[in-house]
Amino acid sequence: MPAAAKPLKIALICDWFSPRLGGIETQLADLARHLEKRGHTADVLTTTPGPDISDGVRVIRIDTPRLPFSDLSISPRLTQILTAELRRGGYDVAHAHFSVISPAALAGARAAVRLGIPVVLTFHSVLLRAVPALRFLDRITRWSRAPVLLTAVSQLVAGQVSRAAGGREVLVLPNGVEPELWSRAALPASNEPVVVSAMRLNLKKRPFSMLRAFAEAIAGGKPARLIIAGSGPQRHKMEAEAARLGLAGRVEFAGAIPHKDLAPLYRRADIFISSSNRESFCIAALEARCAGLAVAAMRPSGSCDFLTDGQTALLADDDAALTANLRRLIEDPVLRARLGTPDAGLARFAWPEIARAHEAMYGRAAALLSAAGQARSASGPGQTGGSPA
Repeated sequence: MPAAAKPLKIALICDWFSPRLGGIETQLADLARHLEKRGHTADVLTTTPGPDISDGVRVIRIDTPRLPFSDLSISPRLTQILTAELRRGGYDVAHAHFSVISPAALAGARAAVRLGIPVVLTFHSVLLRAVPALRFLDRITRWSRAPVLLTAVSQLVAGQVSRAAGGREVLVLPNGVEPELWSRAALPASNEPVVVSAMRLNLKKRPFSMLRAFAEAIAGGKPARLIIAGSGPQRHKMEAEAARLGLAGRVEFAGAIPHKDLAPLYRRADIFISSSNRESFCIAALEARCAGLAVAAMRPSGSCDFLTDGQTALLADDDAALTANLRRLIEDPVLRARLGTPDAGLARFAWPEIARAHEAMYGRAAALLSAAGQARSASGPGQTGGSPA
């Protein structure tokens, strides 16, 4: 039941949404549904083409020119268009969801600031080399001084955003999961462990490092299988690399699997592997942990917010360590069982808790905007803060 005193009308603004498949898209749809369960109204505003209703979520599709293959808008009128949509919708809060390059989210945040709507910005991606660029942009536009609440999906990303924003506080607003969807009964130790991974097959995820780690981990004829769920531009090259590594019959490319259909795959698996060292959160690893899988992953990742080396996962600093960790998990069923033990701490990522955290952030954003307005009134005309670049 709703916990907030006043139902809110919330604009969730993001460049990407269903029918595209990805972590941001899935999280945004789940967020909208869980906010609705708590008595709010949540609309998704996006430049991704598609239907007006997607799995029960209301979607306002912004029709603008887009870059091929990315759906990123290149319209110079994007802020103007989103200003009109936000005004027409009468929203109480605007929640903009950023990756590294997100013109629609940026334009939506700018439009909301101009309309006097409380704004929460959530950064979903590892920034890396974008930090200096954002810091330089801040000197010109003073975006970090805008009366908006800055958040990120993990401690890793929050630290990067804070550095880009001149040390400004950035709060963590993590992704959510439905633990009951992923839970399973304990399985007997398997003579042929099943390793799974779920990812978009692009170079950023380092899928070839994963294939090589698996090939080296089972060298000598160790029994194990690898199932890779996901699609992307590297699919055919990965199939060729698997054949070159002698993994025919040991690796299955399952293709894109709808999010709700991943749970049965995880229930018959033993180990989850992530080779990406640029994960801002890694919702797939969190879901794997909720399913009771032992996890092999890279240490410089946002998943360290819920993975503990030696207790719930084996974390690696490089590819050699990733291979060694995967080999240990394949060879040692006792270790797999220990690392796969249910973790009560994961309850904090359950959607009811995450939805309440969002409500709290929306309240803080409104208080921040109110305080900024009072400060401007006290300082007199001509004193204005920054706005998102």
